[in-house]
Amino acid sequence: MTPAAWSALRAELERGPRGPSARPDADLARRAATIADVLRDVAVIDEAGVVVVGRRATFREADGTRTTVALVIPGDGDPRHGWVSVDAPLGQALLGAKAGDAVTVRAPAGDRVIVVESVA
Repeated sequence: MTPAAWSALRAELERGPRGPSARPDADLARRAATIADVLRDVAVIDEAGVVVVGRRATFREADGTRTTVALVIPGDGDPRHGWVSVDAPLGQALLGAKAGDAVTVRAPAGDRVIVVESVA
């Protein structure tokens, strides 16, 4: 995880679970527990060019399609925004990769190889 992502999660945890009033207290408590678990177990990586939570990766599929995604913590994945959770098959494959790396995405629909083109 990038230092900036770690700091943002730490600040969110310190503020306490908050959210829209429509969000049940159990969801807010679960969010706080997830953040606490992540902060306890994560490694903060300041090395540029490595795919970690808080960074965007652009990769190429075998058919030439290019996609850019941001790696996020479990529970924050949202394909509409290009956010991929580290516990999703794509997130697991990208985690720790660098530009030029070919990684295998192991998914229920079958394995596929993608090539990381850039990390920002």
